[in-house]
Amino acid sequence: MCKNSYFMSKNSYFMCKNSYFTSKNSYFMCNNDYFMCKNSYFTCKNDYFTCKNDYFTCKNDYFTCKNDYLSSKNMFLTY
Repeated sequence: MCKNSYFMSKNSYFMCKNSYFTSKNSYFMCNNDYFMCKNSYFTCKNDYFTCKNDYFTCKNDYFTCKNDYLSSKNMFLTY
């Protein structure tokens, strides 16, 4: 579980909401002004966010994460 000004998440596999990011999933689906993605498990691209995964990997100025199911790091992030 992680929280920050840019990112908030809970996970069965993944759920999150924030001003830059909103999502709900069975595995993953989301869209917003800064973020759009679709997946079989997960693929997305965005000005603020780019990611690809087997389950999940992503890098971004605001967000970086890697996981088996989910672990994340961010310069704005707190656990």
